[in-house]
Amino acid sequence: MHPAPLSASLRTGTQDSHRRAESAPFVRALFSGHLARDRYVEALRQWHAIYTALEEAQVRHGAHVALAAVIDPALFRRQALEQDLQFFA
Repeated sequence: MHPAPLSASLRTGTQDSHRRAESAPFVRALFSGHLARDRYVEALRQWHAIYTALEEAQVRHGAHVALAAVIDPALFRRQALEQDLQFFA
């Protein structure tokens, strides 16, 4: 028997956290289009910092056997976040 794929394990393991996050006031305001622009810009800045660190680490360590199979540059978001920041900020 093979272990579950990483994506399935992550989906199952984070289900409760996602459910709680989706009911948070910030997320509800974001999804409904009622989030104040300054709060959205601050979130973009935070997401940009996080994605920058994640993407740089993936590039730096991408050849590692444990990471190579799960890194997908199509999922990188830093550049899109930079464009959003230019537009909204």
